[in-house]
Amino acid sequence: MHEAGLRPDGHRARRAVRSRGVNGPAGQVPAESRQRRALVTAMGLAALARYLGSRRFLSYVVTGAIGLAAAASLSRENQVRMAARMAAWDNQRRLLDQRRGGRRTGKTR
Repeated sequence: MHEAGLRPDGHRARRAVRSRGVNGPAGQVPAESRQRRALVTAMGLAALARYLGSRRFLSYVVTGAIGLAAAASLSRENQVRMAARMAAWDNQRRLLDQRRGGRRTGKTR
């Protein structure tokens, strides 16, 4: 029998090394992990607050709002023009039918 921890050739066997886990280095106590997570979260929130208050971000917001308002306006104008075109086409079609006396031209599709 061999002494505990020794290989047959007399050298010590390597011990398994636990790798770093998701919550930090191996063997870290949960309280330290929570504290670290809270610190990282607080730093992230501080950076986000600083970015949200920056001039660059505000210029992006203003530019985006102006672009969105312009796109909505163009969309409404396009819908109005389309409705006017359809109404004009419908009126022309009715006038043409009235002139013909309600009869078809005889064309088939």
